[in-house]
Amino acid sequence: MTRLRRHQLAYLTTRGWAEVLGAHTQLALRTWAERRLPLVVTRQCGGPGRITLGWPAPLSCGRLRLSLQLDAKGVAWYDEFPAARAAVPLLPQDSRCAVRALLKALERLGSSPRVYGSYGWQLLTGLDYVHPASDLDLWLSVGSERDADAAVGLLQASQSLGARIDGELMFPGGAAVAWREYAAWRAGRTRGLLVKRLDSVDVEHALALPPWCEAVAA
Repeated sequence: MTRLRRHQLAYLTTRGWAEVLGAHTQLALRTWAERRLPLVVTRQCGGPGRITLGWPAPLSCGRLRLSLQLDAKGVAWYDEFPAARAAVPLLPQDSRCAVRALLKALERLGSSPRVYGSYGWQLLTGLDYVHPASDLDLWLSVGSERDADAAVGLLQASQSLGARIDGELMFPGGAAVAWREYAAWRAGRTRGLLVKRLDSVDVEHALALPPWCEAVAA
C-alpha cells in the first residue's frame, strides 16, 4: 500500500472521477477529468477510507483552488511532480544558468529537488500557470538536520538569481517545513517553526532540534 505524503500526484480511476464530478460541476474540472490529469495529495481531513485531494485550476479559471473528497479506492496510482531541472526552460532566460547550477548542487547533496506550484503544474498539464510573480517552488528531500542546513545554505546563496526560490524541506517520516522558516529558526530569529504533516499542522516552540529532526540527525 502506498504511504501517502503531501505533494504526491494522484491519478483517478473512472469511478473516482465520477464521484468527484458528481459533487463539483465546474466545466474546467470536467475537462481536466477527460484529459485524465492528476490531482494532488493535500492535508487529510476526511474519515476512514476517504482521501483529500487538491485541484489547482489554471490562470484561465482565475486560479481557483478546490479541496476534493473521495473514496481512497478511486485513486488508480500515485506519482511525483517533475524533477526541478525540467522547469529551467520555463524560467526567464537570464536566470536559467544559475538556477541549473543550484539544482545540480542540490542533487549532489541527495535532495532530489522536485518542482511543484505554478511551474510544476504548467509542466504537467501544458496549461498556463506561471505568471510574472510566480515563485519557483521546490520540494527537497532531506535525511537529517545536517542535510537540511546544507540545502538551505545553497538556497540562501541563490536569492539573487532573478527567480525567487520557495518551497519545503521534507524530512523522513513526512514532517515538512518551509525552507525560509527553517533558516530563520536555525538562526534563532524565531522560536516557532510551522511543521506540516499529512494530517496536521503544528507550531514547534523550541530553540533546540524538535523530536522529528533529532531522530534523523542521530
